[in-house]
Amino acid sequence: MFLAVGLGAGALVPGGAWAAEQVRCEGTATGHFEPGLSFTHPRDTHFMGHHEYTTCASADGSVRVATLYEDTFLEDALCTVAPSPTTATLVWPDETSSLLTLNGVEMDFDFDTLSHILITAGFVTSGHYAGSRVRYVTVFPLVDQLVGCALPWGLVLQRGTTTLTIEDP
Repeated sequence: MFLAVGLGAGALVPGGAWAAEQVRCEGTATGHFEPGLSFTHPRDTHFMGHHEYTTCASADGSVRVATLYEDTFLEDALCTVAPSPTTATLVWPDETSSLLTLNGVEMDFDFDTLSHILITAGFVTSGHYAGSRVRYVTVFPLVDQLVGCALPWGLVLQRGTTTLTIEDP
């Protein structure tokens, strides 16, 4: 069972249905909040996200790695609101990068697997795959989220798995 919170799914998918996949990456995600998030006390918070994609398979058959960086300031942030960076940078092994412009984050909960799910979508605005659509889905253990948000200092660290896709415009 899913509970969706945040933007409507249509708001996340830029320009209609998704087209052919160019790249699909799998890896791990870490998010840091300074200061931590709580359920009841809104705080201005600095969010830094770091995704290590250990396997990125391309449509041409090549496989490589990539790292995604998010960095944004959140005003009056709570645990019940997903961090919504407006840009992110995807760095490739040859030290080149792709700048991502993001439309927002949809937050879901899967109570069957006890997971907290963040779905982020947007476009590649420069670098490799410029003009393509991008979407990444990050899954965090719900118990870790709940415990972190209930602590006096709040949720300061989250770790989970992530899948990123880059698709034709």
